Amino acid sequence: MEKIFNELIELQRIKIKTCAASIIPNLTDDDLLQPNDFPALENNPYFRYNEGVLEGLMTARMAYLAQGFQGDKKPELFGKMKGSIQDSEDLIASTNAEWDVNN
Repeated sequence: MEKIFNELIELQRIKIKTCAASIIPNLTDDDLLQPNDFPALENNPYFRYNEGVLEGLMTARMAYLAQGFQGDKKPELFGKMKGSIQDSEDLIASTNAEWDVNN
């Protein structure tokens, strides 16, 4: 699963670089780390959307890794999720002794 996340992230980075190059030619990878330095990128909704997709993929990968996945094994936490707000609060409380929904 980690390999899939890494491949998706790399493909999204290529998509962002291609999009940015179509807006501002000759941008470097370092330039893309601070797109807010380039108003043409900062104000381009297509670029910003794809940048958000990349951030979402990286966040999902971090969440996956943080759960301690081993191969395709799902963490115990995911099996407990039910859907209601109370269920979520109960689940959080069961995994964090300091959590108190009444405070």
